[in-house]
Amino acid sequence: MNKFSTPERTKLTVRIIKPILEAFNSRTEEACIRRDALINKALEIELPRIRQEINRTNSARARSYIQAKLKSLFAINGGGSLLTLALSSGVAHLLEQICEEKNISRDTLMNRLLLLLGAPGQYLETRMYPLVPFSWIDGDAENTTSFSSYDLYDLSAINKDKSMLAKYSVSHYAGEIAKIQAQDGDFDKVFSPIGRVGAIISDPLYSYRTMLSIRKEEDRVAFSESSVRSLEAAQMDDYFYTPFGYPFDDDDWDGLNCVIDDRWLDQKVNHGPVTSK
Repeated sequence: MNKFSTPERTKLTVRIIKPILEAFNSRTEEACIRRDALINKALEIELPRIRQEINRTNSARARSYIQAKLKSLFAINGGGSLLTLALSSGVAHLLEQICEEKNISRDTLMNRLLLLLGAPGQYLETRMYPLVPFSWIDGDAENTTSFSSYDLYDLSAINKDKSMLAKYSVSHYAGEIAKIQAQDGDFDKVFSPIGRVGAIISDPLYSYRTMLSIRKEEDRVAFSESSVRSLEAAQMDDYFYTPFGYPFDDDDWDGLNCVIDDRWLDQKVNHGPVTSK
């Protein structure tokens, strides 16, 4: 196929939680980005990574649990909206393969992808673990925004907490993101508007991955020095440090977790929330 050929497309339909889809559609329109093209590119990049990085396959019990939680999220957030996508045939086929290999619900994976792509970064940092290293957080409870378990409709709520955002932007985010953008010396990615957009589209979840790698290194040091958890135990949880592997901080959001191993599920069902700290 030459560069002027139109790639073969496959249509598939998924059910997306309404506020996630509304935020994603609004932000892609505002950014002048073609929705299906962005989703196709993100899947093309992330699906092979999911295959490599997530070293767990959901049991039938775990998949049923996740699907029940996703159904609950649909019900509480105004239902689900059907979204029909035109993906390249190769990407659509790989999506089906990965979902079958890992026993992941396709709707769960796609809801998670659209949330990662469309929600404000500060919102995800607040709702998901472990994105930001503990050493970056001063533990001041007064500067922490509280959300209800199902506060999906207020995806921009965290932007209202100016004191917390100011703390992060001055002491951490501004400096770290600048390093991420400039670390390879590519000034086109730093200064050119189209260059920056192109760099982001070429790997949409790149910054999340970079932040997770920072968090992973800090945790490894902490685990190796801990008398409670050995480094060997910490290595069992490597899949936390991927955009599709690490969990949300609230069990009610487990419908957006791609994988849950039975060890965790036993604790969730029998003993309440699980923590790795």
